[in-house]
Amino acid sequence: MNTNKISELLSRRVILQHAPTPIRRLDHLSSSLNKEIFCKDDSHISSIYGGSKVRKLEFIFQDALDKRAKKLVTVGSWASHHILGTTLFSKDLKLNLDAVVLPQPHSDLVDHAIHHAISAGANLFPASSELIAALKILKIMTFSSMRGERPYFINLGGSSAYGVLGSVLGAFELLEQVDAKMAPKEGSIYVALGSGSTAAGLALGLVLANRPRPIKAIQVTSSVVVNRFVLNRLLVAAAKLLVGPEQQKELVSKAMQLIEIDDQMLGQGYGYPTSQSTLALDEARLDNLLLDPIYTSKVYAAIQHSPQDGMPILYWHTESFPLAAIDSNLSLPEWYKKASLKTVTSLSKS
Repeated sequence: MNTNKISELLSRRVILQHAPTPIRRLDHLSSSLNKEIFCKDDSHISSIYGGSKVRKLEFIFQDALDKRAKKLVTVGSWASHHILGTTLFSKDLKLNLDAVVLPQPHSDLVDHAIHHAISAGANLFPASSELIAALKILKIMTFSSMRGERPYFINLGGSSAYGVLGSVLGAFELLEQVDAKMAPKEGSIYVALGSGSTAAGLALGLVLANRPRPIKAIQVTSSVVVNRFVLNRLLVAAAKLLVGPEQQKELVSKAMQLIEIDDQMLGQGYGYPTSQSTLALDEARLDNLLLDPIYTSKVYAAIQHSPQDGMPILYWHTESFPLAAIDSNLSLPEWYKKASLKTVTSLSKS
């Protein structure tokens, strides 16, 4: 394995984060489960915006700049952390962002995410279905190319070969902290499975370091969006960047074996809280940990229901820190006001 090639590849990135992010013991949860639970907290990975998206964007932005892109194009839900984070960080790089957005269950958090994305400069294009979203992306990419903007497409959630590299580097960061006795060297790593790149990158990094351990990927989006086929595709794409052809198959196979998908906390699907995730919000506050009701809270709930085997657990907290509170004067487009009203109406009938 060419370690020099891997080191050189992982050093080529736009620096956005304050690394390493801290690890701490979750005392309340450890006591209630009678086993050691630690948290790798990415929420304050940057003073601009937190969460695992920042790790992905460092490599995605570098690739976009290498390709001399002038515009970024992406897709996500109304309240996509990926879209918001990409918008906030792309401003300093003078890269404009066009984002096609799809509906999700309405909440105040969604209102605020839309407001922040628009205020930061994102151009949002609504789509009512995945098919319409694909057509709009194609149209935006075509017109942007005709204008000489060299558009760069970022996949859902930033999940791409370059996005995966962010969590490969994150795995190496974790192992340095383990060696410094900040976290246990064994036991499962629990992480949200949204678009797949975080779980894929962690698995690749652990295999590359020859220090494998189980990764419990807690499903928070539809299995249509991310599944073992999607994870395998991400692993293959990233492996092609990291190692030579003769090593790729074994690397992907070993990484895939580390990942176990757990969909027991998904409930109705993405955007919908569950009774377990709602209870997890209050429980996590006892450890001074802020969760969201539809994403990280489902991972916390999965840990609460983890096997009673006494093995330690590392929870990788991918949530961003709360954005600044805003008054009632939200910048919300008319298309969103009408569409969000429909989701409230449909939910009240269900």
